[in-house]
Amino acid sequence: MQLRNRLVKANFWTDTELAKKLPATGRMMYQGLWQLAEDSGCIEADPVAFKMILFPLDDISLEKIEQWTNMLLELDKLIPYQYQKKEYYYIKNFHKHQSLRSPGKPELPLPEWIEYMPNPKPYQSGGYIINYEIMPGEYEGMLTVGNVNESIEQPNNNRKDTLGKPYGYPNPTNKKEKENKNIELEEELEGNTEGEEKTAEPPVPYQDIADMYNQICGSKLSRINRISDNRKKHLQARWKEVSESIDEFKRLFEITEESKFLTGNNDRNWKADFDWLIKNNHNFNKVLEGKYSNDRASPDKDRASPEEIQVVDLVKNQLSHDITAMKARELLKYANNNIDLIKDKILEAQEKRLEPAQAYYWLENAIKKTNSLYKGYR
Repeated sequence: MQLRNRLVKANFWTDTELAKKLPATGRMMYQGLWQLAEDSGCIEADPVAFKMILFPLDDISLEKIEQWTNMLLELDKLIPYQYQKKEYYYIKNFHKHQSLRSPGKPELPLPEWIEYMPNPKPYQSGGYIINYEIMPGEYEGMLTVGNVNESIEQPNNNRKDTLGKPYGYPNPTNKKEKENKNIELEEELEGNTEGEEKTAEPPVPYQDIADMYNQICGSKLSRINRISDNRKKHLQARWKEVSESIDEFKRLFEITEESKFLTGNNDRNWKADFDWLIKNNHNFNKVLEGKYSNDRASPDKDRASPEEIQVVDLVKNQLSHDITAMKARELLKYANNNIDLIKDKILEAQEKRLEPAQAYYWLENAIKKTNSLYKGYR
């Protein structure tokens, strides 16, 4: 990973959704990801590297980096994908906001919706084709970046994944050829090749999965009333990933229902929902792998010090907000282990009559500002 110069457009500062969900340092990290990404808009999913490169001298924990990264995933600012069991992110709308006249050749494997086209002319850069139609989510259209027109007739030998040749481009000299390419694309997406018989796949039990979710999670999370086309598309993908096993969906929903973090017991009062669980394999697999289980989401009080337990109880009882022992440990560090200072700031937070999550965020910042090590903190 290396840093590159990137553009910041004016509408970044007026993205209210981003501002509501991420603090200033979290939004700064988001800008840093643009600089770490290749010209393909792709980046390795490596929060440790994000910390080391973007905040080497700042007192920002790896937990914070992971928290901000997860929020960017929830906001669909990052689109996850995998290649050979390794995770990567594509920065959504990267190519709509960056001016890349001579984009570099990719070093990282590309997701299925991006194609790199090498330039047949020597010492000339190629270009990228981004097909939003097949990107996860409800997106439309295609975008070309760089010298794609000069590369369009050349074979593609630079891909590191399995997507076939580029498709669907206008050819003013041969309309029939364009139509044939589109037909080939449809057959490729359907998994058919010439000479093979179509084999009927077992239908996805959409309604059974929806009913199971409502039955298991409906008392804690928002229920669903219908299966939209977009939900069907995501369910089809997840159904294949679990080898058409409805038992895996049952396990997914049971883990979700038992997870305190996924049902709202977190610093942002955020809750998962049906769409978040199924929209990509990143969320789906993390839940099934136990990344949000209660023993991971919050350390047991048995492993916490008496002071940490006291802080956890103070925040819960007086601000109606649940924090982990690790969070309590951070507050104690900021307060130089001064419990009385924390109590005073909790009283000030109560007077402001904020929502629980906002009150805790104010408390954390207020305690930081009392510590000489954090005088520059904003």
